[in-house]
Amino acid sequence: MPRIVSDTRSEIVIDDRPVALAAMLGLFLLVAIGMILEGIRTGEIAPAVAGVGIAALIWIGLRKAVHHVCLTLRADGGATLRTRSVAGASHRDFAPGTLRAGLATDHTDGRTYRVMLLVETPEGLERLPLTTYLGSSPDHAAVVARINAWARHRDRGQNS
Repeated sequence: MPRIVSDTRSEIVIDDRPVALAAMLGLFLLVAIGMILEGIRTGEIAPAVAGVGIAALIWIGLRKAVHHVCLTLRADGGATLRTRSVAGASHRDFAPGTLRAGLATDHTDGRTYRVMLLVETPEGLERLPLTTYLGSSPDHAAVVARINAWARHRDRGQNS
């Protein structure tokens, strides 16, 4: 779940490390490897093929769902979003006055949500999910409130 790890006058750092999800997928990956090895040891093809299939699905899950995300909101009004996963890393800078946040709610139950970054671009409003997963923690709302408080403070500072 995203959380505020640093909140100083010079910057705010919001970090998301889905450790539980990564650990769970890692455990399932070990089970899949065990199935492959058991199939090889016994000479039976079914456990080995099932293990390969499960391992492939887990690898896709690791690439798509498990990202370390770090959002840094600077005192100058700019922001930087860094993401890392087994698929690689990315970095994106945001100009002052272009970033806000909101909650995206799951439409099936309305009790799970994720933090969305709302970026003003020349083409319109771009919605970027801060996390790849939905959650029910109150930390999501706290992160949104802090990002928006920072944005309001920056906007007032630029208008003065």
